[in-house]
Amino acid sequence: MNRIVFILTLIYANANAYANAYNISGRVVDDDRSPLIGAVVGASTIASDSLLSQVTTDSEGKFIFKNIRYNGDVAVKISCVGCNPITIEMKDNKQSVDLGAVLMSYKTKILDEVVVVASETIEKNDKTLIFPTAEERKNSSDIINLLGNMRFKLPGIDVDELTRRISIDGKEPVFQINGKVEPLSKIRMINKNRILRIEYKNQSDIRFSGDGINSGIINFILKNDFEGGSLHTRTGVTVTTPRINAELGLTYNRKRSEWSLNYDNVWRNSSKQYTNIVEKYNGNNYSIERSQIGLPSSFKDFDNNISLGYSYKHNNNTLFSTDLYLRYHKVDSYDNYIIQQIKDNENSEYTKINTRDSKTIDPTLNIYFNKSIGKRTIEFNLTGTYSSGDYARGMNYIYNPEEQYIQNNETNNKSYFMGSEILYSNKFKYFTTQYGVNYSYNYVTNGYTESNSKINNTLAKHKFYLYGNIGGNLNKLGYSIGVGGRFESVSNDKSSKQSMRPNVSASIKYPILKKTVLNFNYNYMPSLPSLYNFSEIVQTIDDISYQTGSLNIKPMEYHRAKLSSRSMIDKINVTLSMEYSRTTNPLVNIWEYDSNPESKYYDKFIRKTTNGEYDDCINIQMDISTQRILKHFAVFGQFGWSKFNLSGGDKYNYAFDNFYTSIGINAMVKNITITSKYDIRPRYSVNNLDISKTSGSFYIGCNWRYKNITAGIIAGNLFTSKANKVETTYISSVRPYNQEYYIKDFSNLVELTFQYNIDFGEKYRKVHRSLSRERIDRGVNNAY
Repeated sequence: MNRIVFILTLIYANANAYANAYNISGRVVDDDRSPLIGAVVGASTIASDSLLSQVTTDSEGKFIFKNIRYNGDVAVKISCVGCNPITIEMKDNKQSVDLGAVLMSYKTKILDEVVVVASETIEKNDKTLIFPTAEERKNSSDIINLLGNMRFKLPGIDVDELTRRISIDGKEPVFQINGKVEPLSKIRMINKNRILRIEYKNQSDIRFSGDGINSGIINFILKNDFEGGSLHTRTGVTVTTPRINAELGLTYNRKRSEWSLNYDNVWRNSSKQYTNIVEKYNGNNYSIERSQIGLPSSFKDFDNNISLGYSYKHNNNTLFSTDLYLRYHKVDSYDNYIIQQIKDNENSEYTKINTRDSKTIDPTLNIYFNKSIGKRTIEFNLTGTYSSGDYARGMNYIYNPEEQYIQNNETNNKSYFMGSEILYSNKFKYFTTQYGVNYSYNYVTNGYTESNSKINNTLAKHKFYLYGNIGGNLNKLGYSIGVGGRFESVSNDKSSKQSMRPNVSASIKYPILKKTVLNFNYNYMPSLPSLYNFSEIVQTIDDISYQTGSLNIKPMEYHRAKLSSRSMIDKINVTLSMEYSRTTNPLVNIWEYDSNPESKYYDKFIRKTTNGEYDDCINIQMDISTQRILKHFAVFGQFGWSKFNLSGGDKYNYAFDNFYTSIGINAMVKNITITSKYDIRPRYSVNNLDISKTSGSFYIGCNWRYKNITAGIIAGNLFTSKANKVETTYISSVRPYNQEYYIKDFSNLVELTFQYNIDFGEKYRKVHRSLSRERIDRGVNNAY
């Protein structure tokens, strides 16, 4: 009987302990009283440290535990990456309580990390973790504007808010969302309030170096998704010239499933484009000098991208997702010139008209699966793309009403791509390993038509890439070392060519002072050119010149060594870097004069694809940026010097240097943001044997925010009549030229923008990653 009474007493006590349900709520803020988004808040018992519930803070830093049925002592533990954890104990609580504003302070150092350079920046062994503050989110209109406002945390990045493009050291990086590679068009539609952190690399790693990518990686880690939906819309209308761009992103989550729809387009119609060229053809029998005077020319561009996505999260360790992408792109151009020619001391003048039209449609299907078991993860990705395109090029030389030269070229293209990848990673106590294998197959069929003469050509490429990486910390030293090997086989209608090359990637980080990090990076990346360079079909360029590729070209081999230091001095961030890069066997187009009387192309000029000896570049750069001055202003500047040496043996040798600099400012006053950038001296670029410099960018923009709505105005290409000007010099002893291109109706451009963003629904936890990254190679060249 006593035993029964004892059991009943325990049951009663236990029931009484859980009888009353109550809520615990609060708001987590930082030192500036700005909300901390994505902080992890857990409620647990003090006696046994058993977790009762766990949530993350929302876009206002708020959290709430509902219907807690434990009347004992409770501890609320709050943690946020980069901040000191907080524990709040509540004794004998039996009713709902609001903790109010809970203040968290930032750490100066974090275990297992190299060093904290700034309060919201952590340097890891292979990347930098950047944490946007609530103030930066609040004062940014969208993700592009947010990156511009965070520029002082991202060394080497260039954010152009006029063109809405992002680059690292002058090249487009790899973009990711939670580890999944995505196009820039989708990155632009990220809701800025959902970002937990940004994982930033200003150099490539072994995985992406297999695709010849060396510019860097930007991975946006988003906070937990919603049981409900998220909507993003943006429209930009240029009032000074016909130009419209629009974006729409919609995501809806229910239980374990997520559906997404994204669409963006760009339409523009320029009617005042100009191209001026001074060129010379040096043959054995004659020489020609031509001065091309550009007349008003037109360019119409209509680009559409739409994607549908579905993912299913079976549990916290298993995820399946699939995405369907569709791109439709149409371009129509009409170029008009006056040609003044001197041939054998005879002068002539005639009109030249060029037309280029293209229309492509590219559907892509991606399937992804992820499974985690403890500290081990395996990921599988399968991607397939089909491309159909029609390319037309017309040329008309009008010497007089009775005498003309007409050349029409057409290409009908069908391309197929299939790629798959398996990635396995394992986390150990002191280091992490990663192994991957990637296989892709690209098949191209081109039907060429030149003046009613038809030629069919097929091209194919197999690529097999195997790689591994290890990264971790040795005391203060952070390291990441990767080794890979790639086998490629390329074939045309007649024969095939194989190559096998290693890949190497290494990075080392070491703190030399309290807030200074020393970095060293090295990359070795071989890569084969685009498929069209292997086509040996001869195509007509104009009345005296032709072009062709070659199956005998060798893989290019890229070496890059970079030493840099990053320091935080008071509120000034300074990054100094010294870099040396060499490309051996660079792909170049060499002009030759055909002096063989037996040749079909006798007395003509042929542009052939071949390999040079090497391209060398030394670059010294300093990036300076500030945090908020008086909580309103941030200034940034980039100053650099490059020296190039291009060698092609006895065919060409050329050396030059370039000093470049740009400055910018961001200002935040209440709900208004002002941003401006000015390229004082633009950076040169080398492509093939073309050396180009742009007129740079000068723009100023203003955004006004009200709740979920943002209205803005941006003015660009100010105080110039030659907007988007590009000056190009081509190195050749047979056919040298200098070209100037600009868009006059883009001068003093003014664009009005409107954005609306909203999240709705309750949060739930979800992971979303993918390996998809490769793009189809159409094997078409219409730019000649």
